[in-house]
Amino acid sequence: APAETADAPAALSTVTIDCNPWCDAIHVDGEPWGESMLFQRPITVGSHEVRLHESRGSEKILVVDVAAVGSKVCWDFDRGAPCGGT
Repeated sequence: APAETADAPAALSTVTIDCNPWCDAIHVDGEPWGESMLFQRPITVGSHEVRLHESRGSEKILVVDVAAVGSKVCWDFDRGAPCGGT
């Protein structure tokens, strides 16, 4: 009988993460990724927890579904809403 093979590696995509105002710490799935803005960082496709720590002390946790074509996350702490909204 043929040997079983390991599951194929997860598909990769990219994510861009930004904050308004600037975030001094960004964590993805509990791992520190650095400060904003993070541009087109490699990431697996699927659901990820993104923790944004704004430079004045506020924090926001988002669950982001990263698409195969890349995703963008931006949180506006002054408005308490995603960036670019009205």
